[in-house]
Amino acid sequence: MHSFDVVSNTTEPQVNARGTTRAGLLVAAIKGMHAVVHPTFFEKEGERELTFSIKADDFTGLFNELMKIAIALSKEKQEVYTDVRFDLITDKEAKGALIGKPFVSTDVTINAASANGDTIEKNTEGMWEATVTFEAKN
Repeated sequence: MHSFDVVSNTTEPQVNARGTTRAGLLVAAIKGMHAVVHPTFFEKEGERELTFSIKADDFTGLFNELMKIAIALSKEKQEVYTDVRFDLITDKEAKGALIGKPFVSTDVTINAASANGDTIEKNTEGMWEATVTFEAKN
């Protein structure tokens, strides 16, 4: 299970993402980013998958690296990613595919994203949780 809420009372767009697993948290963050940019998709274009393989010193670094890759690929490929498929995920490594669609336009352009705080851990309810702040322009 995963979910997210867009936080609207901040100067920079933010998403509170939650997941029962690390993978669920990352899926929620990617879906939250999709909600922030408000894309208009090409009508006849289908979904595309772009594979990734990343490593980091810890899960927070892995989280931030996936967000960085999604933003860079979005700019390069003119796609918005709406989901993630994982073939492997640990606290220091992830392999899988970003799933997205080409867009005509977005309401917001995201330049960077990062999880707030030094570490991402489970909350008291046992959910993985992160607040993601997006550096964006309209």
